[in-house]
Order: sequence, then C-alpha cells, then structure tokens
Amino acid sequence: MSIRHKPGRGTNKKGRSKTRGKFVALGDGLVTSEAWRALGGPAVKYYIELRRRFTGVNNGHLYLGLDEAKKLLHMGKTTALRAQQELVEKGLIRKTRAGGFHQRTAARWALTDEPVGTQPPSHDFKKWTPKKQFDVPPQDRRRSVSGPKEGKNQPLRSVSGPCNGDSEHCYGPQTAQSIDVPSRVRKQHLSAESSNTPTLNPDLDVPPAFDRRKYSN
Repeated sequence: MSIRHKPGRGTNKKGRSKTRGKFVALGDGLVTSEAWRALGGPAVKYYIELRRRFTGVNNGHLYLGLDEAKKLLHMGKTTALRAQQELVEKGLIRKTRAGGFHQRTAARWALTDEPVGTQPPSHDFKKWTPKKQFDVPPQDRRRSVSGPKEGKNQPLRSVSGPCNGDSEHCYGPQTAQSIDVPSRVRKQHLSAESSNTPTLNPDLDVPPAFDRRKYSN
C-alpha cells in the first residue's frame, strides 16, 4: 500500500516545493574528495557553471567556451583555460570532443561522476592524490675567505706572503697573495723579517713577508 502525502502550503501533489527553484547538486563523495578540496577558486567556479548545464541526459555534450566563461565568470581567458586544465588533471571532467577555432565550436565535456550514455561514471577524481612536497633544506652558509674586518681605528694595508699550499693560508693557486691586515699586525710581520727563518703568528692565519734574496743561491 503506497503512502500518499497530503500536499501542504507551497507544495504540489508529489510533495515538492512550488516556490523552490533549480539548484546544482554536488554529491557528498565529490565534495569530500581530495581532488575537490585541492581545487582553486577559478576551477570551482568553472565546474559549478558547467555542472549547472547538466540536465541528466546531456553528459558528454556540456560546453563552456573561454569567451563565455570570461563574460559569465568574470575571469580572463587564460584563467579559464587554466581552470579547465586543473579540472582535467584532477579528474573531475574529461574532454569528449575537441573544439575548433575556425569552426567556432567549443569543446565538449563530461562530468566524471555521472554516466555518459550507457557508460557508468569513471570517478577519475577518486584516483587523484596530491603530490608530496619534500622539505628543501636551507642552503649552507659558507665561511668567507676574506681577511680581517676593517675597524674604525685599524687602517688596512697590503702585505705579501707566500702560499704554502695549506687551505688555511692559501687563497687560490700556490702563488704569492696580497692580503689586507691592520697596521698593528703589519708591525709584527715587519719585525719577523729580521730573522733568517720566516715565522707564523700563532694568533693569525697570515704568513709573514717572504724575501726571495735571503733564500736565493
């Protein structure tokens, strides 16, 4: 025995509202999917407008051209094209027929959560997974190989010294380098020149001046 609902105010004999207009239905499985939640704003607007044109029997023949999307959705053609590509990439729509510029025809689309003719829905959006974002480690800060920092009361002068191949004392090829040091350090190295054997200051990584005449044959 079928139950008959008594029509009330604002409803017809089937119990449907007389004043309620059309609406766009979005399934719970669609709006709770990762693909839907990862959509950008333009892609959501484009999909809702495309879904609004779905009547239940015309899936696969839906169309929304770039010019029309620019006018209705208030977005540029490039933005509308990116929205199409995003929806296709995330599996919410698929193209059933390509459009043509010379033929002045827009592409035809199909919703993947609705059947196309006798074909069941593919639900391609359920197969989409977000890409893993790897944490990029910060760049290593390398120590500067420059000489001592210049101070207010320490004028810099150029002192020449030999390069013995040590990475701490050699800044480049094994040739004599010119390194800027304060004037007080210059005095210490000048006093070391009087000795026959060159010495290194233990407090600094700067070699003393090298006199070729003392060691020439």
